[in-house]
Amino acid sequence: MVDTAEIALQYHQQGLYAEAAEAYAQAIHHDPAQPELLFNQAAALSALGHPEQAICCLQRAVELRPDYAEALYNLGNLQKQTLQFAQARLSYEQAIRCRPTLFAAHYNLANLLRDQEEHGLAVGQYRYALDIDPRHVNAWIQLGKTLRKQGRADQALQCYEEALLVNPHRAELHSQLGMAQADRGDYDAAHASLRQALRRTSRPAGVHCNLGALYTLEGRYAEAIDQYERALDLDRNHAMARWNRALLLLQRGDFREGWQQYQWRHNTSLMAMAYEPRHHGPTWTGLPYRGQRLMVHYEQGCGDLFQFARYLPWAKTLGGTLLFEVPASTAGLFEQWSCIDTLIVGSPKLRVAPSFDMQCSLLDLPHLARTTLDTIPGQTPYLHASPERVRQWSCRFTESGFRVGVVWGGSPVGANRLSTLKLNACRLADLGELTKIPSIRLYGLQKGPAAQEVDQHPHPILLRNLGPEFHTYTDTAAAIANLDLILSVDTSVAHLAAAMGKPTWVLLRHESEWRWLLDRADSPWYPTMRLFRQEKNEGWAPVIKRVCDQLNDHIHASHPAGGES
Repeated sequence: MVDTAEIALQYHQQGLYAEAAEAYAQAIHHDPAQPELLFNQAAALSALGHPEQAICCLQRAVELRPDYAEALYNLGNLQKQTLQFAQARLSYEQAIRCRPTLFAAHYNLANLLRDQEEHGLAVGQYRYALDIDPRHVNAWIQLGKTLRKQGRADQALQCYEEALLVNPHRAELHSQLGMAQADRGDYDAAHASLRQALRRTSRPAGVHCNLGALYTLEGRYAEAIDQYERALDLDRNHAMARWNRALLLLQRGDFREGWQQYQWRHNTSLMAMAYEPRHHGPTWTGLPYRGQRLMVHYEQGCGDLFQFARYLPWAKTLGGTLLFEVPASTAGLFEQWSCIDTLIVGSPKLRVAPSFDMQCSLLDLPHLARTTLDTIPGQTPYLHASPERVRQWSCRFTESGFRVGVVWGGSPVGANRLSTLKLNACRLADLGELTKIPSIRLYGLQKGPAAQEVDQHPHPILLRNLGPEFHTYTDTAAAIANLDLILSVDTSVAHLAAAMGKPTWVLLRHESEWRWLLDRADSPWYPTMRLFRQEKNEGWAPVIKRVCDQLNDHIHASHPAGGES
């Protein structure tokens, strides 16, 4: 047994992994209670491209020695490699419990948490890792990136400055420093840092991609496109450059090429981790599928779901059975859709679903339908509130006047955006001017942390905030149906209200999403929507002033006898 184990180790050291794996297997057969042999066999199998077999070896090693930190760490790596993200997280956490000073376990756990957009937890793990090794440049870089995702650009800058003390010549540090400076609006400094990165790097495609994002933030769209194309000249498979370019093409209204290039989102690591594939099988190409079963599954946020559900009737006309997967919170809105044969309540962890012949994402449908600006299915309403729920909620709207539902808080920018990482939100206090409009009645539809602002404001702005009472979007829709107008930042509530045909006014930052196009006050997606955009370097006050002026006119036109409803 000893000789066989030694021979296996020699093979392993020589890179003869097949011979090593076989020799380890023989040694384990003679002495199956040696976790080190199983650990080494897993390494050989992994090198041969057999991660599932390697995982089995490591699991057996951990059964023999539950405190085997290295085996748990390697197990986590292999589980992550095979897209078993929940299991990988548990393995890393167990490795850390067994050995709190294992830097790599903290670092890889942090990367996993960041990729799954659990940014707060990721920051904590990066800081644990840096307490162990404060000179680890990659940990500083990833911590900085994660802080940027939280909108904490100042702290991200400190991370990059710490890392530059360790390695001032690292091109990626200058590139990331530039993007953090851009987050703060210091565009001149950002350009200088990115030029530094270009001078120092031997692989400039990523820097050109970041320059494209910077030019986009500045509204210099032609120069942004040029930078993305430079990146693609250097690396035709640079997924982020292709995806960012696609978003910019869509924002400019070039839908034909934009939708085609939007498919590259599937190739970016951010999207692959944030929206882990749940359904596998042939991908629908938009051809007729009569006699077959098509699974259309949701992706990204509920706003995207509400916006692109309009394509389901079109998809149904091309085939047989249409299956549609939605999050549980939205299922009630689709239960009566005649084009949906089977409604599936899914979740990010869904592994079992009814059988189907082909599948596609909901956000692939505009491309498959060859959508242009002129062919958007824009007829509303296509989402409806339950009449029974509308009656149930009507008792909360007894005050006379013009009833406006407001949403002021959004969410941190996710993986589906360019490099702007600000909160898509204003403050409740910014809406205070609305209370000066005669006969207006303001109702909050706000959920989440931003709802706390209701109690923090010294002077009441709302009659009440109903958001905390919403259990699902069926409640939200019923409340919307009882209102005259919705005023919201860019949120799922705005999409829901506009899809219901309700007058919907949306407050947009200067750096708005691609779907709102450029320099338009209307939306080809929603006939009843108006867009109120910040000008460059403008705060919310001038935007709210424009809203108040138009809202006065709108109320007078809707209720000329003083606005009473």
